[in-house]
Amino acid sequence: MPKMNEDEKKELLKRTEVRTMQKDIAQLREQEAQKEKQRIANIEKNKAQEVLQEDKKPLEDLIPKASVKRPSPFEKIFIRAIIAIILFLIIGFVFWYFGPRNRQPFEEILPPEEQKEENIPEKTTIPLSLIIADQTEEIDQEQLAELLSKDWGENKLIRVVIKDFDLKDFFESFDINSPDKFLEKLDLDFTLFIHSLNKANRLGFIAKIQEQENLDEILRNWEPNMEQSFLPLFEILGKKEPALVDHFKNANGFRFQTFSLEDLGICYSLFSDYFIFTSSFNGMVRTMESREDLNIKNKVGQLFMIGFEGKEMTPQLENTIDSLRPGGVLLLSENIESEEQLKKLTSDLQKTSLKHTGLPLLIAVDQEGGPICRINFAEEKTSQSDIENIEQAYQVGLIRGQELKELGINVNLSPLLDMSQTEDFLFDRSFQKDALNIGEMAKALILGQKESVFSCIKHFPGYYQITFNPEDQLADQAIAPEFSQFQEALEAEMIMTSNMIYREIDSLPFTFSSSAIQLLKNSLNNDILIVSDDLAQNSLLDNFSLKEILTLPIKAGVDILI
Repeated sequence: MPKMNEDEKKELLKRTEVRTMQKDIAQLREQEAQKEKQRIANIEKNKAQEVLQEDKKPLEDLIPKASVKRPSPFEKIFIRAIIAIILFLIIGFVFWYFGPRNRQPFEEILPPEEQKEENIPEKTTIPLSLIIADQTEEIDQEQLAELLSKDWGENKLIRVVIKDFDLKDFFESFDINSPDKFLEKLDLDFTLFIHSLNKANRLGFIAKIQEQENLDEILRNWEPNMEQSFLPLFEILGKKEPALVDHFKNANGFRFQTFSLEDLGICYSLFSDYFIFTSSFNGMVRTMESREDLNIKNKVGQLFMIGFEGKEMTPQLENTIDSLRPGGVLLLSENIESEEQLKKLTSDLQKTSLKHTGLPLLIAVDQEGGPICRINFAEEKTSQSDIENIEQAYQVGLIRGQELKELGINVNLSPLLDMSQTEDFLFDRSFQKDALNIGEMAKALILGQKESVFSCIKHFPGYYQITFNPEDQLADQAIAPEFSQFQEALEAEMIMTSNMIYREIDSLPFTFSSSAIQLLKNSLNNDILIVSDDLAQNSLLDNFSLKEILTLPIKAGVDILI
């Protein structure tokens, strides 16, 4: 092979290098092409997998979704409020259902103040009688002249009741001209009466003094014109001539001016807190005596809450009320037959008391529920032992009080707060709980009754561990039981004492003991009315005289004697 020169060698190397480069480029391009093919294959593979995954999605995810309108700020607040209320109700229900109900505050079971109906007593059309009358007559104004002409017998006081007729009406009807501010100093609810004489009847009235200042001076200044001022009235009474004397005289605490020798004239008196006017000398004396008797008789009568036989008002019962003037009556099962009968009886009792005394009656009943229900036809008769919590106790008291009020009863001698054990005589009638729970449930029941009637808790400090009937046998124990439950239930207006002996306090029954009653007042409330348990019990009648049974409780400080 011929030898190549240098130029030829260079040319050959150059060509070889070019071919090598071309070969490398061709290899590189082939590699790139392979990579591109692989990339395209991977893309197609991924697309195929995505299609498979799309086929596996839930149907609802494949459906195009509609565009959702965003809520306004007000709608957001409203929705949040609804959610909050729902959550609050759920939480409240869970707390109420699983929470300790017996410790719920009393204000949570009471109706809102604005929903309560105020117990405003209705104003009676018959005002308080300010004298003890021998008889009471209800008339229209036009019938007064007829009563004045009637023969009532000698020295009688006949009370005259004219409905919706006050002292101002009386002065206007007889054209009586009184000095300025005279009537303003008197209570316009007055008592008008006739005083009967042998030959004629005289008229008079009595009114409570509201303001004493300058009243005596007003009357003294009126005296010169008083005959003329009362002339229309005295003409009806038979006055035909001028007064026998032109001035007033003093006699036994009153002043008088004589018109005739037939005991006709003007007599007036500032008798204690009352102004008395009569048209006769003897009429004034009789009226002042009646007023003194009334003070004693009414005060004594108001001490008593009496029982009676029968289911209706009778002349004998009316005479008893007129004679004793009791502050109240206690109805037992023997007095109660039906709703209609009971309503009539309570109405007649109130009318009779107002007629003879001018005072309304406390009409009481033992309506405890359960074993002691004097009114069997009442709907609410839940036993105290069946009451589980204060909410139920309040509702029982509320419904029971409303029923009693509708029947004309204004005092329930309930609830019973005595501590008790299974064998105790009062166990079935009691709350059958500890002192704290007894006090709380009694308070709730009383708050319910308070909407309609008065409540009397009983029997302080309790007939505890007494297995026999304490009405038949005098109960006697060394120490008194716990009575903190009574302190908790002081929403009641009255409290009844037990007739049991507690030796650590006194050897007398609690109701008869000054030390015991003082203990009650010191431990509870001096303002609560103290009521005795029944004083006509055999346990007392067998061991004490009638005088002791009547006087010892009064001396001890008991306010009302049953």
